[in-house]
Amino acid sequence: MPLLRRSLIISAATAVALGLYIEHRIRDLERRYPITLIPPSNLALLSPPPGHTAHDAFLITARSSPVTLDTWTRTFLSTPALVLESRFLGSEPPDVGSDGFHSGQQLLNGIFNVVRVPSDDEGLLVDWELPDSTVRFFEKLARWKYPWRLMTGGRHEWVVKYTEEMEITEVGWGSVHFYREFGDGRTIPEWTKRWHRAYARYLVDAAVMKMERERVVRMFGGRQW
Repeated sequence: MPLLRRSLIISAATAVALGLYIEHRIRDLERRYPITLIPPSNLALLSPPPGHTAHDAFLITARSSPVTLDTWTRTFLSTPALVLESRFLGSEPPDVGSDGFHSGQQLLNGIFNVVRVPSDDEGLLVDWELPDSTVRFFEKLARWKYPWRLMTGGRHEWVVKYTEEMEITEVGWGSVHFYREFGDGRTIPEWTKRWHRAYARYLVDAAVMKMERERVVRMFGGRQW
């Protein structure tokens, strides 16, 4: 029994420590990357498909050394977390737009589908979908008073804004979820939304840090420090 009790205490302490670390990490990301509202005029991102409503729309921005839209987009798509996700969907090397973008292109082994290619005036726009069987399972639960529903999918947009400070660029990533319209306003729970936004912030942070590391390497002629 003493051994079992000790194991339970260690397991509980580890779980508490991990939970505290995750909460600290989330709060740090929330402090560094505040949420920005997406302008209502951005209909390409916000307009839901027929029979759907848009929820949980947000834009995360970050300051970076000068970069192009292509660099920002491809660096984001190449972050280790997204590449790892793509490995679960296929064994082929994931397409991150290294050879350009075209409408209907499947990025990261099908995680994202290109809706609009990037241009001088507009960022890359993609959509994504969850398996219909999974969505309908939660809709069936909702008919039995389950308080939440699952989104059918959503859209993402990558943008770059050049500031008056020549050495600074503002990069951004927009997101929106789409739900089938049932008139009850049910979505995923608030704590799940917070974790989703935390993951989005984590991806933005990883991409910005990667661009900065690559910039430093170029400054020193390719030497690693």
